[in-house]
Amino acid sequence: MNSSFAFSAVLLAAALSPASAYDDIHFLEPIKLQGSVAKPVAVAASASRLYLLDEKKGQLHILDRDGKFVRVVGQAGDGKEGLSGPKGLTIAGDGAVFIADTGNSRIQVLDAEGNFQYAFGLKGSEPGRLRYPESVAVGGFGRVYVSDTGNHRVQVFTREGIFLFGFGEKGALTGQLKDPGRIFIDPSDFVYVLDAGNSRVQKFDASARAVSFLLSHHSDFIGTSLLAPRSSSQASALTALPWYCS
Repeated sequence: MNSSFAFSAVLLAAALSPASAYDDIHFLEPIKLQGSVAKPVAVAASASRLYLLDEKKGQLHILDRDGKFVRVVGQAGDGKEGLSGPKGLTIAGDGAVFIADTGNSRIQVLDAEGNFQYAFGLKGSEPGRLRYPESVAVGGFGRVYVSDTGNHRVQVFTREGIFLFGFGEKGALTGQLKDPGRIFIDPSDFVYVLDAGNSRVQKFDASARAVSFLLSHHSDFIGTSLLAPRSSSQASALTALPWYCS
């Protein structure tokens, strides 16, 4: 895709009542990016910035809230600030940018203007190590949740990248995961994981207990029905407990 890449922005004018939060939706003019974008894979926004991740070029495009170009950072590679096939992107409350640097099996952290701050994660299967993570999200207490895709699990770190605990293992039972992709944390700290290999989205509570799942046959958070264990005994049998760093 050469010259400029355009994508549509949607303004959600949310009312005070949750029931009418999506009653007023305005489609704005498409936003055009300077330069070329080879493979846009993720987009995220803060109060003042819009970010778009180019998986193929290993670049992060930064725009202001009006869609005006600010800068492009990053390049394909495995160096200190290089990105290799990045797939995931999220913004922390203070504007820090967390990128799932998938091909380099690490998480890169930038400030709101795109300046490199630090990275964490080494390739491997031991607790705290990552293998081709595809998504990252920031939850309560600044905890960083990473879809450790190649290891079929989710790992949780402090804001600084110190390993706390993980949950999930390869399998198809409730609480087990296969090729987990997108991850999302809601305001109540429920964790939603796109369990891609099992065609579902799983929901975990803050203690990493699987509480329900959403059937899905797509590559993102789209599904058909929300299911939950139907009895306390079934819930106990299907609960996945987190494993902790010793």
